Amino acid sequence: MMSESHDIKSDWMKLNPEIDHFDPFEGIGNLEEDEVRHLRYGINIGNQNLFFDKSILCEATINKNVYPIPNIPPWLNGMINLRGNLIPVFIFDSFITDDKKEDKKNKVVFIIGEGANAVGLLIDELPVAVEIDEENLESISPPDNTPEIFSGAVNNVYEVDETVWLKIDIDTVIKNLKSHGTTDLA
Repeated sequence: MMSESHDIKSDWMKLNPEIDHFDPFEGIGNLEEDEVRHLRYGINIGNQNLFFDKSILCEATINKNVYPIPNIPPWLNGMINLRGNLIPVFIFDSFITDDKKEDKKNKVVFIIGEGANAVGLLIDELPVAVEIDEENLESISPPDNTPEIFSGAVNNVYEVDETVWLKIDIDTVIKNLKSHGTTDLA
């Protein structure tokens, strides 16, 4: 006789095909090993395309509850609990664009770093895979419309397929936020 625990169907963990899942390899096709090493995940905040050092762990989570905290600056959305770690979630949009953001049902939080050093950024869309070969791309000057929030935080700027990508040091951006308090940087 089988116990009840063995009666569980083997397909209970299959993903619902009706849900639109993030495919980290979407658009990659059949790339060679060298090309895969140059893939980076970039995000868009406002009208700025950003990516981070390849040695930093990054991940995206969708519809994660962002818990509000009373009396915090407007650029801090709240905290999320990610695998037992409390992660602050920042909103850069107000420093980058004048558009007011409405609270969206489908929140995407892009987490940079891990453990106690992790921070989250509230973004509109899932990250995209971009081939950025820093060794073979020529760095360009930051565009004139680079927001002040990124002052001292832009390590490199690259143009890939007519799109400008800023390589950002997230720690410097957070320091810029803290040093300016609640005043507008844009």
